[in-house]
Amino acid sequence: MNLDEDFFRFLEYEITKYFRKCKVPELAGFWCDGVMSSAKTSMNNNLKDSYLILRAFIGKTGQDEYDLVLKFGERSLSCINNNANFQKYFPCIENDNAFTLDFENKILEIEFQ
Repeated sequence: MNLDEDFFRFLEYEITKYFRKCKVPELAGFWCDGVMSSAKTSMNNNLKDSYLILRAFIGKTGQDEYDLVLKFGERSLSCINNNANFQKYFPCIENDNAFTLDFENKILEIEFQ
């Protein structure tokens, strides 16, 4: 998995698209102004619990710092392990169940397929 500018830009755009289409009133006006590695960046690569922790700047100003937890399902994890493109398994932006925003702890979780 390449944690590069292209990957971070992809996440930034997809998160912003999600916020724009989201019907949750508390998220009206939210957008993402960037994604990057952080001191917490790590990949837990257990088959049952695979995730990556990054940093995202989101909110109405795009400047609130959140932990971004990417959870990988079986399909996306298989692509990652085979150095293939797993971005196609980013959840459909209409799938509100794949996005979880914890305002109190400042965590955004996204579940890939």
